[in-house]
Amino acid sequence: MFYARASIRATLSKAFVLFVLVFITALPGTALAEPDDASHAQLSEIEPFVDDIITEQLSDHEIPGAVISVVEDGKTTLAKGYGEADIESGTEMDPDDTVLYAASEAKLFTAEAILQLIEDGKLDPHADVNKYLSSVTIADTYPDDPITTEHLLTYTSGFDNDIYGWAQWEDEAPALSEFAADEQPPRVRKPGQLSAYNNYDYVLMGLLIEDITGMPYSDYVNKNIFAPLGMDSTSAAPQPPKELEQRLAKAYRPTEGVQTETFIGDRSSPAAPAGGDTITTSSDMARYMIGQLESTDKTMQEQHFAAHDNIPGMGYAFEQRHYGGHTVVLKDGDLPGTHHNVALLPEYGIGIHIAYNGDGTDGGASWRGKELIHDIIDEYLPDTGDDGEHRGIGGDVSRYAGEYRDTRASHSNFTGVQTLTGPVTVEATGDGALSTVGLSENPDVSTQNWVQMRQGEFVREDGGASLAFTPDGSLVTSQTPQAGYERIGWYESPMLHLALVSVCVTVLLAGFIVIPALGLTRKIRRGVGTWSARIAWSTAWMSTLCAAMFVTGFVLVLRDSNRLMEMPLTGDLTLSIALNTVTVMALFVAGALVMTATSWWKRWWTGWGRVWYSLIAVSGVGFMWVAITYGLIGFPLVITV
Repeated sequence: MFYARASIRATLSKAFVLFVLVFITALPGTALAEPDDASHAQLSEIEPFVDDIITEQLSDHEIPGAVISVVEDGKTTLAKGYGEADIESGTEMDPDDTVLYAASEAKLFTAEAILQLIEDGKLDPHADVNKYLSSVTIADTYPDDPITTEHLLTYTSGFDNDIYGWAQWEDEAPALSEFAADEQPPRVRKPGQLSAYNNYDYVLMGLLIEDITGMPYSDYVNKNIFAPLGMDSTSAAPQPPKELEQRLAKAYRPTEGVQTETFIGDRSSPAAPAGGDTITTSSDMARYMIGQLESTDKTMQEQHFAAHDNIPGMGYAFEQRHYGGHTVVLKDGDLPGTHHNVALLPEYGIGIHIAYNGDGTDGGASWRGKELIHDIIDEYLPDTGDDGEHRGIGGDVSRYAGEYRDTRASHSNFTGVQTLTGPVTVEATGDGALSTVGLSENPDVSTQNWVQMRQGEFVREDGGASLAFTPDGSLVTSQTPQAGYERIGWYESPMLHLALVSVCVTVLLAGFIVIPALGLTRKIRRGVGTWSARIAWSTAWMSTLCAAMFVTGFVLVLRDSNRLMEMPLTGDLTLSIALNTVTVMALFVAGALVMTATSWWKRWWTGWGRVWYSLIAVSGVGFMWVAITYGLIGFPLVITV
């Protein structure tokens, strides 16, 4: 909703690539430029330019509809809809009338509400949040490093990223306080080290608002943010007004040439402060952008955390980016079938909001909005000359080669498999040159090449982005200020683990077929005749059966790549059965290990029989190790989510 990259296809065969935010650029600064009254982009003639691009996007990428609002100098320059909000009824997309789920754009409202409490002296952003929370206590995992509101605002809390089952309720969802208590993820790193996009950070801030003010979150933001800005078609209430609900656009994903509705509208979530159940229109987002651009308080837009001095970092909910030499302040929002992008260019008084009501081919809609923002900047803003070829300083950069883990990857559930199927790799390719795979937000670009400009600091060959390595060896890049990449050892290598699990699965599937097909239980029983030996082969075969069921379940799950984005939020019965099968498999693998030792001790079967049995048992152990490492196990047993 929660994702800005906010997704599963990369996790399970590329779709989590959807959860990363905007591709943007050049060597960064840390402060917003002051508006220059003499500089105007003159966007009054932008409509034909945008028409061509969006019309082509909808056609080429199977997206049902889009809405866009562009503001400049306190006025709306363009507000227009394209395509259909409801395919069945033929209702057209309209910036004023079409209501969409806000997804992670709602984090902007939460951050602004928190700032109001700070300005009123009701909240110290640098104090332990436990001081203010009355319904939840944050685990004291790092006693000398408490989590503060500043950490929550900048995604530097160190919480694990876990949204599994966050939109599973078909009826009334639990209260925010109950949800925050039940869903508190483990703390996996000290706060303030690296940014790691995390929805629980904003759930917790919603709870802070409720505990401090005594008002429900939705009431507070309606009274103090929506109403003052005239955002009459925006709501964060668990049950929105009927009038708004009737104007909700359908959300779609392309499936075998037709559009299929996603779960949006059928499920509810208590995580409104992070994006769940919050709804808005593009015209209301135009009002919000004008409010941000005209406000004298730029606290949300200013940089408050960066892991490296020369790589842009996080504001409050907003990200600092640089593109074509321009400061761009961004926030994206992604839910299955709904994708938003907000971009502010403060020095020009410009704001752009674009939203789609479909995932698009291969989940590409989350990128198309970013692409459109780049096109507008390229066409209408002056070229500063910061992009283009760069000549580096050269030098040995082999020390940076290796594999890196995304800080957004979950340590506690199956979505962590994204690091297995989509690792970030860095290769030294020459004098002062690096090549990376897995960092690009553009789904059409896999490999990127970089040139060293200063020690440990690199610019992409075309000048479109920068990356750097921190003193502790982590990688940060201007392409994803809301995330960092931690270096991992060879023994943690996803490529190694992928090779291991491939071999283990091959052996287990072979055992599933060969054991009954060759009648091994009968042949090996000959001359042994013990019930223990028969149980041994039954145990081994049950291990292979579980492996076969897991593989079958995942094949079924992977049939629709866009559907994968829904599963962490809603849960999925097929996926749950597959994960829980691994839990059951653990018992049979443990039994097979005991039987392996016994078979060699008592010399059951022939030598080849014992070797074959041992190979199945060892493969089961290898498979289980990888499954546990990447959260591919339903422990404790969970059926519905």
